[in-house]
Amino acid sequence: MKYSDNTIVQKFIEQLVDALKYKNECKESYDEKFNIPFLVSALWQDLMNNCECYNEFCSDLKDYDNHYIIIEDDNYLICKVNVFLYNEIENDDWKCEEEPNFLYEIVFGYDERHWGYCKCSPRDKDYRKDKHCCGHGCDWDAPWIMVRKSFLISEHSWSGDEHDYWDFEDKFYANDNEENEKKLLTEREYKIKSLKETIENAQRELKELENL
Repeated sequence: MKYSDNTIVQKFIEQLVDALKYKNECKESYDEKFNIPFLVSALWQDLMNNCECYNEFCSDLKDYDNHYIIIEDDNYLICKVNVFLYNEIENDDWKCEEEPNFLYEIVFGYDERHWGYCKCSPRDKDYRKDKHCCGHGCDWDAPWIMVRKSFLISEHSWSGDEHDYWDFEDKFYANDNEENEKKLLTEREYKIKSLKETIENAQRELKELENL
């Protein structure tokens, strides 16, 4: 399908469709498949109607050699697509990917439109037999998207060993009574569970010895 006269937009949507198809192929038989036209439609319409909002996005796609698309399921919406850009750097002895400090996130979801219970009949204008509706003025979930450019502020791993972390943990709980009570309760429940398991194992072992 031709989505746009802009070759960058056309190529990106084609790659997105391929990524969604592959994701569907990888899903288990009991998992719900992505409705690909439903997802792509809102992005396509936004690109057509609000193309100026995507100038920077298109420029970034053009400036970098390539990109890869990671699709994540979402518990509240439909899914989120992360678009990672990179340049390939190649010398005689090695080859690597150079990534910028940002990525694009495309979130797909629903816009619930409570327009009225469907009372359409085959006599109505634009009635579709396959949809059992004329598609005008009835309740429906419309495609919805949100596109963000996210910048990396920092990436950090704890400096020090585990004991250093324990020192921080102790200070945290010492200054937060509510969390400290939760911690003590969790530790007490864990200790009770461990003692019960120890007693049950000891009783079982004792019974086995008595039956010898």
